[in-house]
Amino acid sequence: MADPLILNPTVRRLKKNLPGLGGLLDFLELNALDVYHFHEDFDGGVSAAALTTGTDPEGKFALLTDNGGTALFTAASRNGVCTLGVIGTADNNYAFIYVPHVPCAGNLNSVLAVRLAIVTAVTNVKVEVGFADDPATDAGIVNVLATPNFNSSNGVAAVYDTDDAGNPTYWQLAGVKAGAAATKIEPAAEAPVADTYQTIIVGLRSTSAKMMILNEAGAVINATETAWMADAITAATGVSPWVGVQNRATTAKSILIDSVDFWQRRSST
Repeated sequence: MADPLILNPTVRRLKKNLPGLGGLLDFLELNALDVYHFHEDFDGGVSAAALTTGTDPEGKFALLTDNGGTALFTAASRNGVCTLGVIGTADNNYAFIYVPHVPCAGNLNSVLAVRLAIVTAVTNVKVEVGFADDPATDAGIVNVLATPNFNSSNGVAAVYDTDDAGNPTYWQLAGVKAGAAATKIEPAAEAPVADTYQTIIVGLRSTSAKMMILNEAGAVINATETAWMADAITAATGVSPWVGVQNRATTAKSILIDSVDFWQRRSST
């Protein structure tokens, strides 16, 4: 089994652990040859809807949308940003971006971190951050969060969904392993605020998964760090990093994505 990897490689965490080598080692290993690290800051200077026409200039992402969604890379924005938006105004129209070559897996202990903000209002919207096994066709990893049931056969997602019957205010963690839904985890903390960034982190560890959230300043919101969800995903199944937005009424919704990172072991042994 692959060794675990740090889920929260922030400056705050580094400073906290400087007195002891153990915490520092977590950061240093991200630079090791046997760790793969993907980073996108959306600062490549593209200001057209490149993904809409399938022409992402760096070839890192693909766009899945059912009604003309767009992903705009705007390097002129502070730090660079991708504006991912749904053009259609029908309920449940969606726009997701994903890494198309399905590079991750539970047995590589993959970790995904996405810094994002919901634009204008946090009402009537669903947002997902996670790993999908069939990203080219899934209209969201999760279909109905309240149940939950899934479009993915193997997938894990942090989900904010105002259509959820029991917890429409906070992020939740949902997972499905070979078609069987795991018991979702609902921290009931750190509700999103419009136009305010959060970093959503989803980690895989073999067949388990967990979630944590950083606030806009980069501090971990302790109440959002979940326990490890059991039977969340099939360990050896390839999955793609995934983030997107879906209407939950007849208003087109969008999110700002400041950065996408994922890291993992290069080998499962």
